[in-house]
Amino acid sequence: MSNAQENGNGFKFAWIAFLWVCGLMAACKILYNIAWYEFAPAAMHKPVTFVAGVLLFAVLALAPAVVYPIGRKRGASGPLLILVSFLTLLIWDAWEVYRVTEFFTLGESLYYGLNSVFIAAVLAGISEMGVWEAYFRKKDKTEGAPGLMGPVLTALAGLALLYVVMFWNLGQSFFYIYQSGYRALF
Repeated sequence: MSNAQENGNGFKFAWIAFLWVCGLMAACKILYNIAWYEFAPAAMHKPVTFVAGVLLFAVLALAPAVVYPIGRKRGASGPLLILVSFLTLLIWDAWEVYRVTEFFTLGESLYYGLNSVFIAAVLAGISEMGVWEAYFRKKDKTEGAPGLMGPVLTALAGLALLYVVMFWNLGQSFFYIYQSGYRALF
């Protein structure tokens, strides 16, 4: 198989994986936000929204871990892999920003898009892609190929920043900075 064919297959498979992940994200989001009391007994609302919410955040947290290796294994280019891996997160964030424009101004809604859940998902995605890239470089080790240092450092930096945003002081430190920025802007 020629290099052009491999890149074409990588392009195709990366987009197919993205469409599957994005479809699952959309289904979970719709199940989470649907007005269950109109369709089913009220007792179904809490369990269904809980399961849909957990699945939604699992999809968001693991989207790059699914899309990146599928495209990388088939030979997709690095920039395409990064774009397609983060596209699900960007679509979810845009969906959330649109949702909050109902009760916030456009500027406040756009600022909301920088919330800690979105940033944490991006940082987790950076770590996941770093781990997968290190795995593929180790597996495909050839003479003169790039080393493992870059992907390993990327994965560790993503995890360190994820710790700062979500876990350091239980996330309160980052939230304080986020709120201070909100007060300064609005």
